[in-house]
Amino acid sequence: MRGCRALDKNEIGLLKEANCRIFTRPIAERNWTMWMVMLTTGIRLGECRMLRVGDVSVGGHIADTVYLQSRFTKIKKGGNVIRLHPDTQAQLKRWLDFAGLQQRSDWLFPATKSGNSQVGHFKTTPITDRAARKLLARLVKDEMHLTGHISTHSFRKTFARRMYELLGNDIMATSTALRHHELKSTLCYLSVDEDRVQDAIMQFFDSPAA
Repeated sequence: MRGCRALDKNEIGLLKEANCRIFTRPIAERNWTMWMVMLTTGIRLGECRMLRVGDVSVGGHIADTVYLQSRFTKIKKGGNVIRLHPDTQAQLKRWLDFAGLQQRSDWLFPATKSGNSQVGHFKTTPITDRAARKLLARLVKDEMHLTGHISTHSFRKTFARRMYELLGNDIMATSTALRHHELKSTLCYLSVDEDRVQDAIMQFFDSPAA
């Protein structure tokens, strides 16, 4: 989503605290697991909410990767396999154990207010795009009072900036991590750090050009 910004480490911690404080445990566990998956893999909300248990679990155990079915991805060309961080794997296990989601066909992030039958505390349909956005907006605006435009796409932007740093500012590698087909798409995710620009100006004469 154009215009939204990335989150810093402190804001992510505050989001986790606010989520646990405001929502009941079933909803809070689902929310945090969903956000953590987006944050550490860079997948979009539309891709994340359509995941099923079988996309992250093999033989009853959390897999090392998450599988994105091509029909739910933005660029519908083949499936995508993305590595899962150990912390994300642990959170997924906690969520599946808590919610009792065992069937490979179960929606990984089920809705709470739609569908015809229940699975534990939830329904048998995935959380809607609108509901997921409203949950985050409630915390960001009403509880955390953060400035700037923050949406579910902020998780992907946060992932992009972190990957850019960890990959040594390699724009090509970052583009691959984001599954972009054009570099110009990746550049839109990497906003300029104004403080770094100001620091560079002050160091102008420190390192003469060769």
